[in-house]
Amino acid sequence: MAESEHQLYLHHEKIYPREVHGKFAFFRLTGVVGLLGLYYVIPWLNWDGRQAVLFDLPGRKFFIFNFVIWPQELYFLAALLVILGIALFLFTAVAGRLWCGYA
Repeated sequence: MAESEHQLYLHHEKIYPREVHGKFAFFRLTGVVGLLGLYYVIPWLNWDGRQAVLFDLPGRKFFIFNFVIWPQELYFLAALLVILGIALFLFTAVAGRLWCGYA
């Protein structure tokens, strides 16, 4: 091939994301730090002499603070998931742009 032909891939400029400032970016950062803090701290919380959130799989018990959930009571979990799903639907219907991350 001759050198005068066009190259297959042209050189292009790199795209760099810009920093975002403002109160909503602050709220998002605060939420991320708070949720990650909970994620890392909850396993070390003690409640009445035992771990605050404990999933005892061999004993088939789930301890969540004062609640002891047995496998036959999983309909509570199903009801909680349905309620959270409806809440998610209502939240996105009312404030859909918040869910999209201000895209």
